[in-house]
Amino acid sequence: MKIRFLFKVSIKFLAISCITILFNPNVNYGQYTDNYAAVFNGSNSYVSMPHSTDLNPTTAITVEAWVMPAALPTSMAVIGKNYLTGYYFGIESSGRFIFFPRGSGNFLRSRVSGIVQLNKWAHIAATYDGTSTRLYLNGALDTSTTSITGAVGSNSDSLFIGADRFSGSAALFFNGRLDSV
Repeated sequence: MKIRFLFKVSIKFLAISCITILFNPNVNYGQYTDNYAAVFNGSNSYVSMPHSTDLNPTTAITVEAWVMPAALPTSMAVIGKNYLTGYYFGIESSGRFIFFPRGSGNFLRSRVSGIVQLNKWAHIAATYDGTSTRLYLNGALDTSTTSITGAVGSNSDSLFIGADRFSGSAALFFNGRLDSV
């Protein structure tokens, strides 16, 4: 599995990670070395990254992932940092994907023809630079807008992969596989 995080990692974090690996012989590296996607069950599985200032970009953000949904319940998150105040990238029950770069009310949804299909891999991406928001499906521009402006949404919440925060707890769980987030 490749889950790439495109932000700075502190030396302290790397040192703690290396010490943990050296002193824990029971660590299972199968998903990391064999390039398997992470599987999320749609009900309670997700990855959480504790808050860091590196997770609060101010002027621009790009989020992307390879997705293969197994089901399309209501909305489900690919990446969430509290859609009400931060940023959120997910898939709706229609298969359309949606991006909130500035929190609640400021979003861009893919076109009706820009849908993610069940049990098929798709690469979805979103970019925001403070003046333009763009959504991409399998490398092609799906839609864009200049109606969302200002700083990227910021908060002190954890970053979730495969979920987001709703009413104070994890929700909007992804059902399927995610890779190269």
